[in-house]
Amino acid sequence: MKTFTIIAFILMFFVMSAFGQGDFDYGKPSDLKGLTKIYIDTMGDLKENERIVSRLNKAKISTIQIVEDIDDAEIVLMFGGDDFTVTSGANSNTVGGSTSTVVTRVNLLLGEGRVFVLPKEGSKLLLIMRVKNTQQTKLEKRPVTKFVEDFIKVYKKVNGLTE
Repeated sequence: MKTFTIIAFILMFFVMSAFGQGDFDYGKPSDLKGLTKIYIDTMGDLKENERIVSRLNKAKISTIQIVEDIDDAEIVLMFGGDDFTVTSGANSNTVGGSTSTVVTRVNLLLGEGRVFVLPKEGSKLLLIMRVKNTQQTKLEKRPVTKFVEDFIKVYKKVNGLTE
């Protein structure tokens, strides 16, 4: 039942956030202090889940434990994203009565990650971080990478771990 309640809170948060409402409180990074058990939810995107796990492992934070069951978690990392193709311009050229048009398209990766601290008995979810990112070129980091790196930076800072 606890699992259902937590998932219902999180889903309700996403639905209600579109209307500016939500059943959560705003937390602060210091609320992460001493918490170690992390549940990752990428809304079924296994590659993004693997990317988050990989970055967390690369950070070599020995106290972090990734859990498979939300009932065992203290922190939830949620990430969702999508890719889009956007037309960024068109150039037409007429030669000898024949016109050719070249359309320039840009592929964008968009993503949003949220960090929650799960409620203690009788309290609400705490939203600690919300990170939105885009990747417009192959040289930029993926949105999921930026999200998890931001989380790691904040987590290390509040827990007195060195960079």
